[in-house]
Amino acid sequence: MRKNHLTISFILCLLLMTGCVHLNVQPLAAYDQAMKLPGPDKPKLFIEGTVKITSAMTAFAVIQANSKNASRESMIRNIWWKAAELKSDVVIIRDSGSYYAGSVGTAAYLGSGVAISSSTPVLNRVIIGFCLRLNPARIGFQTDQNQMIIDIYNDLVRDAGIIEGDKVVSINDFGYSHNIPEMLSLSPSQEVKITVIRPGIGRLTKNVKTIKNNASYLNYTDALMWKDEPKQSETRYCSSAGNCK
Repeated sequence: MRKNHLTISFILCLLLMTGCVHLNVQPLAAYDQAMKLPGPDKPKLFIEGTVKITSAMTAFAVIQANSKNASRESMIRNIWWKAAELKSDVVIIRDSGSYYAGSVGTAAYLGSGVAISSSTPVLNRVIIGFCLRLNPARIGFQTDQNQMIIDIYNDLVRDAGIIEGDKVVSINDFGYSHNIPEMLSLSPSQEVKITVIRPGIGRLTKNVKTIKNNASYLNYTDALMWKDEPKQSETRYCSSAGNCK
């Protein structure tokens, strides 16, 4: 009996050391368009806030990893592998930290009338990966989370009369955001109509030609060294007679 207890405890320890990562993929508006485009063998991996990407990119999916006991690196790698399946060019990692998910009670009888019990808090960790695709062309400006232009890279944009501080409303009459599918369909030298709102003036519409996009993020080193995803163990089905398929 004691041997059985030791075996069970050993298995539990292995499970705790290995950890289990649960992934959830949330497609965004540009998902279908992004999946039509060819992609790299593996995406570049960056931690949020550690690099400045000036390339025009479109977010097309969000991968959320949850785990009670897996390491941070293991969770990030699972996101990275999934992003590679989705043909992402870049995946940006945001560590959302841990939250309380209840407690687990443990009880053991040690013999001679001695028993112990304890309660251990369980913390769930959440890490999020934002999957991005490189736009074939770029208009040549960068916006913040409120769609306000904070930097301009294309002189044609400035020559058209658009300036920092303008809030972008639409591109070719499509409501502008960082994940509209239309951005993945632009080509260099294509004329696009940009509508902005300027404080104190109001709505303005300008025509600007796009320029060729660049993959500036390739100059940065990945946050981790790439490792191929472990192959899943083969499942064999055996009959009572010992014949296995």
